[in-house]
Amino acid sequence: MDIKLIEYLKNFLSKNDIDGLIVNSTNEFLVEYNLLELNSRYHLTEFTGSTGDVLFTQDKIYLFVDTRYHEQADNQVNHEYIEVVKMPLSQSFLNALTEIVPAYFKLGIISTKTSKKFFDNLTKKLQQKNSTIKLLNTDPVMEYKKDSIKE
Repeated sequence: MDIKLIEYLKNFLSKNDIDGLIVNSTNEFLVEYNLLELNSRYHLTEFTGSTGDVLFTQDKIYLFVDTRYHEQADNQVNHEYIEVVKMPLSQSFLNALTEIVPAYFKLGIISTKTSKKFFDNLTKKLQQKNSTIKLLNTDPVMEYKKDSIKE
């Protein structure tokens, strides 16, 4: 587990005035099945499953996985930092996420890794909680990885 990445993301939240960040498993083409070295969720959690997304906050990292990945996620993540949110197949990431996000929450999402449909649906659900979305142009996990490779 890369503790420096966690600290980097906490600083990123503060600098960008957001309470949380969605860390996707997809790439900028919204493909879930990409190489692990291009998978932000993997870099943060070390979870190698093909699907699953993360809500990163100052206090906790939530990894959302469906029933196919409950056991794998439990075996691969560091539970000191990561809470595995075990969704039933009938529950969507959108619904599970909005159950956890509190009122008046500012959520950062990476614009190039989010579909318009998901963005619109998330916006509607968050508005019911007086929460907002901040669109980000770059993926801070990949920026961190790019910078750490240069060092």
